[in-house]
Amino acid sequence: MRSYFGAFSKTRPGLREFARQATLSRSMPPKSLPRAISTVGLVLVGLGCSDSKPTGQCNGFEMCGGDVEATWAIDGSCIDGNLVAALNLNPVLPPDCQGMYKSFTGAMSGTVSFAAGSASVDTKLTIGYEVIIDGACAAAYKLAPLDAVNCSDLGPSMVPVIVADQPHTTACALEGSNCHCSSIDEVATKEDRAYAITGSSIKYTGSNFPLDFCVKDGVMHGRQFDASIVSTIFINASRR
Repeated sequence: MRSYFGAFSKTRPGLREFARQATLSRSMPPKSLPRAISTVGLVLVGLGCSDSKPTGQCNGFEMCGGDVEATWAIDGSCIDGNLVAALNLNPVLPPDCQGMYKSFTGAMSGTVSFAAGSASVDTKLTIGYEVIIDGACAAAYKLAPLDAVNCSDLGPSMVPVIVADQPHTTACALEGSNCHCSSIDEVATKEDRAYAITGSSIKYTGSNFPLDFCVKDGVMHGRQFDASIVSTIFINASRR
């Protein structure tokens, strides 16, 4: 889902780096995992596709450059990739739980300002994801029996937090023989980053991947590849 309008956050490793760093015991429910998602750029991230996804942005993109020096309000974002599969491959999860993530969405709001080589970001990313804990996964976490009470009371502790040290809520309820959980993480970002423009690409200090862009009729269209999630993120933003 999740990239952006800016440079990679220095404190948010991508999924592969997260997997290498993870040291949580598989015998304990992971109440708070390290940051697992790299927010592209200074954060215009859309994970999955938000309700306000740019029309046609996941189907095509044209670089054209233009004047970026302005304050831009985020309108929508869309990702071309499979973050659910990436999350389920996380080795921190027991083998019987590497399929627990079923859906992943994101919505971004806020602004990004460009002026004289400095980008100022003030954004909020709301991440939503659905998790299903079946009997085998519950057993891997020593959660037995998987009944309505254990699902409601203990299920939330079994759902890995996508972004640590940020607001997080999870609610679980038993449906049939499985524990269904819905989670919401909120990621607020407020920071400044230096940037340079080459042709129709913005390169942020500390980021390995440029943001390709096109400014037309007061709208910025952006495209950025995020190798950490092997996905391409598209964004739209309107000039304020």
